[in-house]
Amino acid sequence: PRSGGAGGRSGLGSSRGWEEGLDGASIPSRPEDQALPPPLASSAVFGDVGSKPVGLRLSPEYPRQWIPGGPARPKDGVSLPAQVPFEFETELFKGKAVVYLRGLGNTPERVFKGKARAIQFSVQGTFKREVAMDDLRFGLSLARPLRNLPTRWLLNLCTRVVQSLGAQYSMDLSDPTADRPYMLAPIVLAAQTVSCAARGSEPDIALPPIEDNASLTWLGHGGKGVGANERRRKIAKIIRDAKHARKKAGVPAGTSPGESMRDGRVPSFDVDSVWTFSFWQSQIDVSKYSVDLGVGKFDLVPIMDGQPIALLCQTSDASCVGFRFEVWHERLLQKAHSRQAPDEITERPSRDSTPTGDSTNSTTGDGSWTNSTAGREEAPEEAPARPIV
Repeated sequence: PRSGGAGGRSGLGSSRGWEEGLDGASIPSRPEDQALPPPLASSAVFGDVGSKPVGLRLSPEYPRQWIPGGPARPKDGVSLPAQVPFEFETELFKGKAVVYLRGLGNTPERVFKGKARAIQFSVQGTFKREVAMDDLRFGLSLARPLRNLPTRWLLNLCTRVVQSLGAQYSMDLSDPTADRPYMLAPIVLAAQTVSCAARGSEPDIALPPIEDNASLTWLGHGGKGVGANERRRKIAKIIRDAKHARKKAGVPAGTSPGESMRDGRVPSFDVDSVWTFSFWQSQIDVSKYSVDLGVGKFDLVPIMDGQPIALLCQTSDASCVGFRFEVWHERLLQKAHSRQAPDEITERPSRDSTPTGDSTNSTTGDGSWTNSTAGREEAPEEAPARPIV
């Protein structure tokens, strides 16, 4: 075991996540390429007995994202608690999150009682710069192929189901057999609930998720707000119309996806409001690391080939990370360690400021979170819930 930081690893590109392509041009290095080596079973990632055999980890680390200093910051700087809120900061976002997982020793019964969901995840905070809503994606992106996939007919069935959801929610997804599989959708459409609130009026993420879009008057609701399904429908249409308009206008060669999306055709996440995104799904049971595809349950460990499920938010060109939280299972480690030597760093220095050279600025204020949910209702259970991955 040793102490250290990200500086000792090579081949990760610059702090903005860019690397040189085969033609000499700069291309974005995806967050999974900058992820930490797999954790040891004895590491702090698996240190909470109540969460075993599951562990959560922030990865990649500084300067893309980090855990602020303070009494709650772990010595390794990357291990995260399950079932309770934790603070984090990235190059794009500053706030807190909570990951509720069913079937563990420390699972809070109140979160899952009467609900089919197996994972409930909420993230809340402020953006460091404005980001177009179609430029911020949520989902899963892997560095290596999936292995031991189900039979071809079942794979085709699952692909058709996911593609139908993808068309509805502007999802970009690869073929399951791709060398680098991914499934990403605009976070504003992927989230089951979204809240946009003034500082001091944001919901408590430890309580049931709520939809609160009353301040998004461009939705055409006269300031009264709409339900989650209507929010998705209206924003999905705005994104589709913008995509068609860009295609018709033509995009100059060499323009990155992020640049083309900053044309004002789609509203942006602002820097003044506190944004809360909540997700849940019932297909993946991380306590067993299995997935229920409706026609059968499958063990994810041989399929993932030592790679963890990661709750990922990034810009469309992968140049900025909103967050990336890995969900590990001890059964993944044998294959993971055969692919890459484990992470032996036990202590990392505290990082409480925006990385040097980053063009964004940290949010101001005292960082306190006063919660109020007066006049708002809990979002209803929606079926079927879309899978996180």
